[in-house]
Amino acid sequence: MSKHAQHLAQRRQALIARSQQQRAIISLQAQQLTRSLSIVDLGLAMVAKVKGNPLLLSAVLLGLLVIKPRRVLSVLRTGLVALQAWRSVGPVLHHLTARRRTD
Repeated sequence: MSKHAQHLAQRRQALIARSQQQRAIISLQAQQLTRSLSIVDLGLAMVAKVKGNPLLLSAVLLGLLVIKPRRVLSVLRTGLVALQAWRSVGPVLHHLTARRRTD
């Protein structure tokens, strides 16, 4: 085998190894994204349930006030941050899920 052919064979092996490594990284990232999206789906389902039942929302808020009155402000602040994040990220996620459905 000529030196050029050996060089090409080594380069091919290096590229195959690099490709396998990249596939493994992408697979891990996809798994993490899937977990994150499942949490988002759970949160959306909870919001839809609470949104459809104002009595449930009132019960949750009353429970928070009774159990941890000092933490209510912290919870409300966290909720506001989550709402702002949803308003900024929601349209992007909606666009991505709509594209995925059409593919």
